[in-house]
Amino acid sequence: MTKRRHRFRRGTTIATLVVVLLVVLWGGYWYLSNRMATSAVQDLLASLAADGRAVACVENETGGFPLSLDLDCGQPSFNDTKAGMAVGFTRLTASAPVYWPGSVTAALSAPMAIDAPAQGLAYDANWLRAIANADAGLSGLNSIAFELDELTVAAKPDVKKPPFTRLAASRARGAAEPAGGDAYRFTLLADDLLVKLRKGADLPAFAIQMDVTAHDVGGSLGTDPAATMRAWLASGGTVDVTSLLVALGGSVIRASGAVRLSPAGLITGNLTVRVSGLKKLPKAVAKIRPGAEDQVKQWIAAASMFAKPVEGDADAREMPIAIRDGVVSVGVIAVATIPPLRF
Repeated sequence: MTKRRHRFRRGTTIATLVVVLLVVLWGGYWYLSNRMATSAVQDLLASLAADGRAVACVENETGGFPLSLDLDCGQPSFNDTKAGMAVGFTRLTASAPVYWPGSVTAALSAPMAIDAPAQGLAYDANWLRAIANADAGLSGLNSIAFELDELTVAAKPDVKKPPFTRLAASRARGAAEPAGGDAYRFTLLADDLLVKLRKGADLPAFAIQMDVTAHDVGGSLGTDPAATMRAWLASGGTVDVTSLLVALGGSVIRASGAVRLSPAGLITGNLTVRVSGLKKLPKAVAKIRPGAEDQVKQWIAAASMFAKPVEGDADAREMPIAIRDGVVSVGVIAVATIPPLRF
């Protein structure tokens, strides 16, 4: 019996020592992770400051021990002296679990103020929920996703000539994630978009969905995703369009195919386009571009020569679209021009 108690005590002592050792090691790991994260943030802020951009918090608290690294930034602001733009938020909170290095979840609290005097722009934005998730490694950003609910953006009263006075969306979702090899998949969804223009009639409610894959982007988006995309564009990027959808005023336009971007940002490629609610399209476009109803009807009549009916939908047509350096053609008829894309 004495030997059994002795063994039990010894086992309990060993177990206690193991637990204490694990706690000490985990505490050291959390502290080291905290210092590394703090150093990385400081390096990033210094890099931004050297480029004329500054990020600041009026109130700044960190914590999260023992399972995460947490940041609570009160009244964060971003200033870009080169672009002449300033952005101010109410609060930013972020959390990075120490057991999943590189993963960060952030939330932004409304309202937000955007001021760009050089461009004559000033807007206030509000939303119900704004969440972003990012995953990064030693080479930089690997993936990012965001969710935004009940967004409203309104021009400030003292702005004389804003391009729009109000914008709203019931929800918006977007993501950029690796798609195998050096490819990246980009997705976007925006529902119930409403735009009130400074002049003319308000645009009808519309929705946008996008699912495209860009090839030869690289193994990651790097520490400066915009620079990564500019380099990709300069090399002549290729994009597979899995789905591109615009729903407008009872009409739905879907496109799929493959395109290539020139270093100047001009698109060249071939798409298959399906238009549902064809009869409603002229009036819908006319609300965006007054006076264009008759022109759209002429385009539809001309495109009908190259379009084919869609089984099960008498008011839908499917047609091949050719794009050459931004000029969009149906057959031999040029119908639109896509401006150069910029990053």
